[in-house]
Amino acid sequence: MGLAGAAAACFEGGYVLQAYEARRAPTDRALRASLFAYLARRPRWLVAAGLLTLGWPLQVGALRLAPLTVVQPTLSLGLLLLLAFAARWLHERVGVREIAGVLGIAAGTAVIAWGSPEHTDSHGDAVQLALALAPLGALTLAKANGYKTLALLAEDTAFPKAVSAEVGKMAGEYGLKIVFDETYPKGSSDFSALLTKVKQIAPDVLFANSYLPDSQGILRQCHELGIEAKMFAVAVGAAEPEFRNLGPSAEYVFGATQWAATMPRTGNPAFVEAYQRKFNRAPDYHSAANYASMQVLEAAVKQVGSLDQDKLAAAISKLKLDTVYGRFEVDPRGVQIGFVSALLQWQKGKQVLVWPDDVAKGKPILPTPPWSQRQ
Repeated sequence: MGLAGAAAACFEGGYVLQAYEARRAPTDRALRASLFAYLARRPRWLVAAGLLTLGWPLQVGALRLAPLTVVQPTLSLGLLLLLAFAARWLHERVGVREIAGVLGIAAGTAVIAWGSPEHTDSHGDAVQLALALAPLGALTLAKANGYKTLALLAEDTAFPKAVSAEVGKMAGEYGLKIVFDETYPKGSSDFSALLTKVKQIAPDVLFANSYLPDSQGILRQCHELGIEAKMFAVAVGAAEPEFRNLGPSAEYVFGATQWAATMPRTGNPAFVEAYQRKFNRAPDYHSAANYASMQVLEAAVKQVGSLDQDKLAAAISKLKLDTVYGRFEVDPRGVQIGFVSALLQWQKGKQVLVWPDDVAKGKPILPTPPWSQRQ
């Protein structure tokens, strides 16, 4: 912890010294190149630059000697030094709220670090489970409707290819034969060559493993080429509100979603209402996930009665908690087994949750109507 503490002192001291000199700089130099020339001649500024530079090798050395769960929280606690330095040199007011915020950041960092690969030999299993959650609903509906053939498209980058690989492993369990499985380069905007091949094969299900822009482009060109699959699904994109910009091409498309404001999950209505009141907009799944992670941490802290990292890790490993994001529960390997993603379908310009039954707000429409019947 000594090296980590020294690195934190270097970082925080450097930040405050730079801020101190920047505040003393002539105001007529603001946002001008001459400001940097002025600061470069100030001794405190140069000392600050040296401290920040020194902090990095100290941090690297700390990581070589101690585990991540020790080093990162120690660096986070270094923010207490920043508060002290800011109060002394910058005359900033530091209260209980600021101190509590630093302690919360340190505790949260410890929890996140505990979930790193070095603390579980099942990290790969956890990643595979997360990838499997995305197509699970679509595969379930495909099997229920008796569909037999599946075409896969994926951007040639890590996450989309990993999702495609996971779908490939699962397809047989759901009675689906993969008849097309190809990738396209990152940044592509023309998918017509691949989609022309898909049209000739005429699969029952077309699953695009891509991000929002690609998902939109693929569906738009499916419309243009007249590809009449019985089911269209995307891994990422349909859950975003911007997907509706496709107009008729977005209709009846399925997509995975981790969370929605309408889900009947514990505390979700109150969370949504409070979020809208504070930020004047609806929360998305990123906000819900962050809030839920703090619910998990809060429950563990209350159970343990301290911020001891090992005790918190042990408590979280056994915790079973219903959050606004869903059920939190891990198995002995640390793999999440409580959470289940949902499936939505675009119907009449709106996202409708259709799977699983306990969160569904409507029925899936299958098979997909021909393009000529879409409005």
